[in-house]
Amino acid sequence: MKPVNPKLDVIMYSCLTDVVNEVQANNDITFLYTQDAVPETGKAIYSMWREAKRGRVPFKVFNGSNDAENLYFSPEVNLLYRTVHDIDHAIAYSVGRGTTKYEDELYLNCLMAKRIHDWTVQCSFYTEADALEVFFAVYHDTVGQVQYYKEHSDFCADQRTNTIRLMNGCTGVSFLKHGMLTPARQVMLSMLNECGV
Repeated sequence: MKPVNPKLDVIMYSCLTDVVNEVQANNDITFLYTQDAVPETGKAIYSMWREAKRGRVPFKVFNGSNDAENLYFSPEVNLLYRTVHDIDHAIAYSVGRGTTKYEDELYLNCLMAKRIHDWTVQCSFYTEADALEVFFAVYHDTVGQVQYYKEHSDFCADQRTNTIRLMNGCTGVSFLKHGMLTPARQVMLSMLNECGV
């Protein structure tokens, strides 16, 4: 099964691959994708990050529950997202923002959407409309999961359907469909502000 929007999937894949490659090059760590238990709290992820940087352990990333039919993006992108999200947890934990509390999860996932947006803006292959569209897709996919968990006290199994629903109800996406970039950008800035980014 293909991702909902292959173009946005390629953008996210390219950006997150760059991030992971840079992290590996700058920290000389290895990643281990596993279905075994992985650290789940900000403190535990931060501890694993420190040990991975010392070469004592690999940085473990959970690769289960990664079925294409339940994902807005591809399984490959979802694993890259999990990797970068956990790295963000580790780095933000050292400055008091990397816990798994609701507010920190909102912050980290909105930061992910901003990262993808900014990468797309700097890439000559894509337009500002592409950058805004990928922002809204990543925001609703990731922040949407955080909000879903808060509301249902459980993880969202069908991320694809949830993200499509949120995208269909998004004012920013509606502005984009009508070629209205300035108000779409204002919606993005409001979302960033609400999440503390």
